[in-house]
Amino acid sequence: MNKSGKSLKQAETSFRKGLVLLKEKKLFKQAVFEFKIALENNPAPVQAELEDMYESYKSKNSVENALAVGLALFHVRKEEELALQLGRYSRQLGEYKQANNLYRQALKINRSSQLAFNNLAASMGKVDWYDDDIPMLIKRYFTASGLVLPEYLTRTDTLGRIQGNLKKEYLKSKKQRLEELEDTIQLKMNEGDEAAAEKMLEEMNRLIDESERATYASIKTALQGHVKRKLAESLNSKQQQELSDDIYNTGLYLLKNKDIEPALEHFLILKHKGLSFEELEICLAISYALTGKRKDAVLILTDKLKKDPDDRLLNINLAQLHKAEGNKLLSYKYQIISASLLEKSDGLVLRSEILKQADFHFGRTNLDKALKLYKIVAHEKKDIHAWLRIGDIHLAKGRQLEALDTFKEMKIVYPDSQVVQNKLMEVHNRICTHADALFNDTKFKQSAIIYERALKLVRSPETLKKLISAYKQLHNHRKAHELSEELTTLKAERRAEEKTRQRTELIEQGKRASRQKNYQSAIYNFENAFRIEPDEEVFSTLAKLYEALKQKSALKDLVDRWNHHKEVNHIDD
Repeated sequence: MNKSGKSLKQAETSFRKGLVLLKEKKLFKQAVFEFKIALENNPAPVQAELEDMYESYKSKNSVENALAVGLALFHVRKEEELALQLGRYSRQLGEYKQANNLYRQALKINRSSQLAFNNLAASMGKVDWYDDDIPMLIKRYFTASGLVLPEYLTRTDTLGRIQGNLKKEYLKSKKQRLEELEDTIQLKMNEGDEAAAEKMLEEMNRLIDESERATYASIKTALQGHVKRKLAESLNSKQQQELSDDIYNTGLYLLKNKDIEPALEHFLILKHKGLSFEELEICLAISYALTGKRKDAVLILTDKLKKDPDDRLLNINLAQLHKAEGNKLLSYKYQIISASLLEKSDGLVLRSEILKQADFHFGRTNLDKALKLYKIVAHEKKDIHAWLRIGDIHLAKGRQLEALDTFKEMKIVYPDSQVVQNKLMEVHNRICTHADALFNDTKFKQSAIIYERALKLVRSPETLKKLISAYKQLHNHRKAHELSEELTTLKAERRAEEKTRQRTELIEQGKRASRQKNYQSAIYNFENAFRIEPDEEVFSTLAKLYEALKQKSALKDLVDRWNHHKEVNHIDD
């Protein structure tokens, strides 16, 4: 067989093998490899076959098959339109790296192709927007004209307090000055010095019209003074957290007023303390950018983005920084990502804005719109208000299981929150009301299912009793017995918890009475705490009180009781 004959045979073998891999085994990459071999050995006929197959798969929207055949064709038909279509197919299948390569190929074919550029940026950002929709959606949602700062931390309100105090001081000073001017004007008028009176009247009018807000300089001085004083103090862990918030808020206030260097100094104080949180990193990056260190800013935000790729502020600011650096492609990539995120948040950037809009929709009973926005806030910041609203909306929509999942998650995130505990009990009681109705209607199986749901929120002894009754009615004695044992244990735990609560309260009352020198009341409370559960701390406190008050018999009785307790419980000195 001559060389031509061997090539034709190889082409036929590879083509048939490619068809089997494509249609039967769904091994698309291997199929592309075989089709390429067939094209190399018998170009024209194989291409004609592949063209027909491609158009057929394309018309049927058979994406995987069309992509495999199209990739083989692109080996011999380097066309912009084909590259763009194959890029779209690749993205639809999650093959973003392959899509990126195809769009780059399209740009090699036509360097001025805006469609290839738009789609490449969208593919790099893994955003499924295509063609002319991309610039339209960017225009609609990406409205930021510059770098966007984060919000103040709200655990402290030092800034608000300082502004309020400065305003009070200003108003007091202003009132005094106006009274002085009024008296002096009257005096000058009586003396016939109308020129002097007129001049003072002008000052008085200027003072009346003057803004009542504190000046930036006065607020800056007060904030920096507060931070400096606190840094010099010895603080506990809670106070340290409050100071860190105040340092950040002071830096942000300075940055908002374009006072870059002192703002940066405050952010670096926090960095030197080993702190790192999203708002701080963004402020640090923006401070660097505004002092000409844009590359440092890009590195900070890009590193932060690895942990939270859906952060709106990070993406918006990276878009602006890359634009300033002249990197059109990366800027466009981050504009697209930002716009796609802003589309989900109704164009709102800051969480406080999103939460406010969600509350607005909730108030208007636009529950689906509210739910979408609450979910964004809850996902980003574990905001308790947003979580509560999500659960309420599910309940309002009759989605009891979704509501239960939401409240159970809240229980994990906020184990010590009284607000959450109250809400869990409220929902638990609502579910039990439904279960009670089913039980009373002798629908014991359904009532048992609903009681079980309620108990996932709160292990209530009363609800356990009801569930036990339901299982007894269903003759499920094994389950009833298991729950009865749990009920006994739960009651014992509740009694122990109540004793601990009472004891703690009595000790606090005793300490308070001691501070007020009401020693008899202190003894009364400490004695009651000691009777609930003797311990060395309360024993020592009572002993000191009895010694101070020279109550020898009471002291002896206390010591005897303590020794007896130690002997019974095998406590060594």
